[in-house]
Parts: sequence; C-alpha cells; structure tokens
Amino acid sequence: MECKLIDNYEIESEDNFIFKILNIYVNKNILDSSEKLGYEKVKPILFEMPNKSYIESGNIVGKCWSDGNKYKKIGSNF
Repeated sequence: MECKLIDNYEIESEDNFIFKILNIYVNKNILDSSEKLGYEKVKPILFEMPNKSYIESGNIVGKCWSDGNKYKKIGSNF
C-alpha cells in the first residue's frame, strides 16, 4: 500500500498514525476470477492491540445477506 500520513495522534505510551491510502499494489495471482482481491489467497495480517499480537486472517466463515435467511424473522426492532 502506498499511503500518505494525515495525522499522528500521540498518547502517553504510543503514537497512533492516521494514513490515507493512495494506491494498492498486488500480484495478479491473488486476484479472483472477477479480478478482485482474493482474501483467502492473501491471508491479511491483523494487529490485535490488547495482546499486541499479529493474527492471520483469510478464512471465509459466511456470506453476507444470505446466511441469515435460514433463520425465522421474529420482529423488526433492529
């Protein structure tokens, strides 16, 4: 990713950088058949702050706007 530094939010124990993403560069072998980023191929790494750990992501666990259809609707309070 090509980023531009927008701000540095400083607190007592650390700095928090705010970036604007300018460009994203990828190898074609991680694109799916629609030429969109295939997250299951990339397996992005996330930073988890409370434990100061890096976590590998990338497994698809469900599909938005369809997986919930198997459940019975009991109201519209949401």
